[in-house]
Amino acid sequence: LQMLHDAAVAFGAAHQELHAVRTQLEHLAHTDTLTGLANRRMFEIHANQSFEHARRYQEAVSVILFDIDHFKRINDQYGHEGGDIVLGDLGMFLKMSVRGADRPAARIGGEEFALFLSHAPAEVAHQTAERLRKGIAALKITLPSGESLQFTASMGVAQCTADDADLQALIRRADLALYQAKHNGRNRVELAT
Repeated sequence: LQMLHDAAVAFGAAHQELHAVRTQLEHLAHTDTLTGLANRRMFEIHANQSFEHARRYQEAVSVILFDIDHFKRINDQYGHEGGDIVLGDLGMFLKMSVRGADRPAARIGGEEFALFLSHAPAEVAHQTAERLRKGIAALKITLPSGESLQFTASMGVAQCTADDADLQALIRRADLALYQAKHNGRNRVELAT
C-alpha cells in the first residue's frame, strides 16, 4: 500500500512539473523573448479573432503598424547589444502604455511592431498612435557604457473598411501608411486612405 501511495505522489509531482513546463512552453511560443510582447503568431491569432468579431457586429477596429526609425544606425553605432536594449526598453514602454486585453502590442519583426485596436475608429487609433509616437521620442535609453540615446518611430494607421476582406488586407493598408510616414520624413503618423 505504501508503494502505491509513493507512486501516486510521484505521479502527481511529475504531472505538476509537466503542466508547469507546458505552460512555460506555451508562453514562449506566443511571446517575443527580447521585448516580452506578443510575437507575430500571437498577434495574428488575437487580431484575427477580434477582426472577425468586429466584422460580424459591425464594430470599428483599427491597426497601428510602426517601426523604429533608422534602427540599422543604432545597431551600427551601439552594436547589437545596444539595439537589443532599445528593443527591450521599447517593449517595457509599450506594455506600460498599452494596457487591456483588447490592445496587445506585438513585435512582428526585427524592429517592427503592431497594435490591434478593438472598438477604435480611425480618429481614436490616430490619437493612440500619436501618443505612442511622442512617448517613444521622449524615451531616453541608457546603455551599459553610460551613453544615452533617443530614437523615433514612424507609424501607419488603418481602420477596417468594407473593402478589407480579411485582417491581412487591413494590415496591408496600415503598412502602406507606414511606408508613407517614412517617405514623408519619419517620426510621424500617417492614416491610410
